Amino acid sequence: MPFAAFAASTMACALLVGLEDKEALDEPLEAAPEAASTPGERDDAAPASTILASDQAKPWGIAVDGPYVYWTNEGDGTVLRIDHRGGAATFVAKNQPEPHQILVDGEQVVWHNANLANRNGDDAGNELLEIAFVPKGDVGKIVAPGAIDKRRGVSNLRRLAMAPSADTFIFGTRSDEVRRYQRDTESNDRQMQGGLDGRDPTAIAADSTYLYWFLQARHELWRAGKSAELGGDEAGADPALLATIVTNPEIADMVVDEGRLFAVTKSGVVLKIDAADAGAPQVLATGFAFPHAIAQDANNVYFTHGNDDVEGQGQIVMVPKAGGAAKVLAGGLGKLRGVAAGAASDGTPTVFWASYGDGTIRSVAAR
Repeated sequence: MPFAAFAASTMACALLVGLEDKEALDEPLEAAPEAASTPGERDDAAPASTILASDQAKPWGIAVDGPYVYWTNEGDGTVLRIDHRGGAATFVAKNQPEPHQILVDGEQVVWHNANLANRNGDDAGNELLEIAFVPKGDVGKIVAPGAIDKRRGVSNLRRLAMAPSADTFIFGTRSDEVRRYQRDTESNDRQMQGGLDGRDPTAIAADSTYLYWFLQARHELWRAGKSAELGGDEAGADPALLATIVTNPEIADMVVDEGRLFAVTKSGVVLKIDAADAGAPQVLATGFAFPHAIAQDANNVYFTHGNDDVEGQGQIVMVPKAGGAAKVLAGGLGKLRGVAAGAASDGTPTVFWASYGDGTIRSVAAR
């Protein structure tokens, strides 16, 4: 399943700290109110967003794990972490070839290096890390990242996905296939679906049992057992077509909550798709053009959207999973990329995002 692009190379960053070189980070907790913009609803009493880190070099992917926020900087090839309760940022990795999507589990930080500059190898002539990882225990030590997959030239990886359960898999959509990898070692574990040239696999998501992916060119939603072996006796061992999405078909990104898929389409429609009746998606919200990424918590989905060519159009939007009015949590923003859901220290649901345009990592209470 095509899934929210997940990887990002690390780039040398000038203002992040907590590493061996102890560089100071500017104003780690500066508050900055955002102006509301349409479409959508916004409560005038909604809190201002908080800047967790500034002067970042084109931040792209973002992930949250407890009190820690992780992100990638496309512009300088860095991967970083900060405690959202306060403090300075810490390097996870440096010198990565344009890192994009990032994922975090109980033990690993995993990201995708896009290699937009089309390098043919590192200084020693070796293949570049395409999907890289660092154990959480090594954050701040600037260790050499481990390799889940390598390649030369521009990456054809579209999105990465990781199940919430404690298995060992990570999944990716490429221009011609959907593949399963082991999380903590270089592997080529299983091709979930191949021969996809021209079918454009994009969004991808995994729950405790299944992997879901979307073939953009055919508007098809597919599923397979994420732990099953091709041709085996387990449920979902072979890929199965769940539905062809006829209305609002171009899914930009999606998440899954145990068989319930939530997707945002390129036309700005938020869909709820029950895997048991995938051919009849429910429309939760409309009118949010140019979406970039989607995230979820127990009760809501959140997404970033906005026209990259029009300054001040970016918004962070919340939509209840059970249905109800969409709410703009923050507006008047520049170029946006990744979004993640977490909680403040007092348990308040909180949304975190990467502001690619102004080089900030921000958060806002989801209420």
